[in-house]
Amino acid sequence: MLRVLAGFALTALLCACASTERSGTAAEGIHYGSRQTLHLCVLKSVSLSLHRAESYLAQVRNDLVTYRLIVDVTWIHPWEQPGDSSAAILADLSQRTLDAPCDRIVALVDRTGAAFVSGLLLPEVSGEADAATSTRGYIELAYTAPNPFFRRAEDAAVLRFHALLGCTPSMSSIACDHRIAELKAATDPESGFLPGIAPDGAYLPTRADVNEALMPRRAR
Repeated sequence: MLRVLAGFALTALLCACASTERSGTAAEGIHYGSRQTLHLCVLKSVSLSLHRAESYLAQVRNDLVTYRLIVDVTWIHPWEQPGDSSAAILADLSQRTLDAPCDRIVALVDRTGAAFVSGLLLPEVSGEADAATSTRGYIELAYTAPNPFFRRAEDAAVLRFHALLGCTPSMSSIACDHRIAELKAATDPESGFLPGIAPDGAYLPTRADVNEALMPRRAR
């Protein structure tokens, strides 16, 4: 039994190292342009405390200041979580239109008891953005008792938010920082909307473009 637990712990440690390779600190020498407001609309799992949600959002706000992005939490709405799977959550988010002034819709997911137990041996954080536009996504927030083998769950959750800015888990810190700078540069100054990103890397400059890209999914 001890050997089994040790094996799980080693595997989890290796996974955690891989999942937290990015530093979370923006690279020097990259021009992020002028300050820009990111209007964030939040769906909070009804079982997640408002305090926990606001604590996380404050960390995201502090992180994005480095990129000269000012986070404005437009609203926080209670949300009945459709399930624990990524597919179920993203399917729910893809049904929602992106209406002004929202630039992004993020769901804050509460972990279930089963997820907490698995978190004793596995990395505590997961999250994903929709592949079609990168404008809707979810962050799974762990209980505030992270395994000492791993970096703090809150720090990893902040990095997961970068998926909504076009960064992928395989990207290096430098590549992600360049992506964020390019995304900001592609923003229409009149609308101020931070573009979505299509699967081929093309920018979706308006909310209408973003909603149209997800229309086939909503029609299913």
